[in-house]
Amino acid sequence: MARALLKYSVSFKIGLKNSMEYRVDFFLKLLSTIFPIIINLFLWTAVYGTTHVKNPYGYTYIQIILYSLLSGVISSIVSTGFEADIAHDIKDGGLNKYIVKPVSYYISRVASFLGEKSIQYAVLLAIITAVLTIFNIFLNLNMEIFRIITFLISLMQAAILNYLIFFAVSALAFWVFEVGYLFWAVGVAINIASGGLFPIEVLGVKALLVLEFLPFKYIIYYPITVISGKLSHTEILYGLLIQLIWICIALAVAKLMWYLGMKKYIAVGG
Repeated sequence: MARALLKYSVSFKIGLKNSMEYRVDFFLKLLSTIFPIIINLFLWTAVYGTTHVKNPYGYTYIQIILYSLLSGVISSIVSTGFEADIAHDIKDGGLNKYIVKPVSYYISRVASFLGEKSIQYAVLLAIITAVLTIFNIFLNLNMEIFRIITFLISLMQAAILNYLIFFAVSALAFWVFEVGYLFWAVGVAINIASGGLFPIEVLGVKALLVLEFLPFKYIIYYPITVISGKLSHTEILYGLLIQLIWICIALAVAKLMWYLGMKKYIAVGG
């Protein structure tokens, strides 16, 4: 067990060194988080300034601003970005070294991913803490301990769920030669369906009914509703359970996709 941990800690350290080495890329990613938030703030300010409907979509102006801030930050926390690397390994033979050595490609990829994201996680969690503290002081959001703890759990499970979904999508590189545009299209669709651009209530009643049977709303929308006070304690615990069930399903699908893909993988190049 200790040897296994030591083996994969190397992948974690490599990912951590990469994130520290490419500091400009790190700060650009943080800036890319800010711009969508600013656009959303201007958009919702214009919508609430012109509409005559009280609390459109069930949100007050302050609630929609809080949602926009949190959705932007949480989108960055749960984001992946490893799809192109996996596709490259599949097409160019990068998987070869994992086949001939006692190393799991999946675990190694997870360790490297956590290393690359660790500093970003710390910064983004600090931003979330600052946002929630300010809103709690001036708007009395009633940030009870239960909601804070369950929010952190839901956020962790959301990141795991999104990781597994994109790992399964990445396995399509076994069958599709050029998957770059496919990754982009899937990423945009998931971001919209998960509430990353706006609350899913905006999509309408029919879309909400469909999303009830899909995992996407548990990636961004659900963690925000946990901390914003829109759910009761029972609804929060029920949501955590559903989130965990979807994680198990996504893990099974990802493993199946990878198993089927490896059966047709030809170890050339690398």
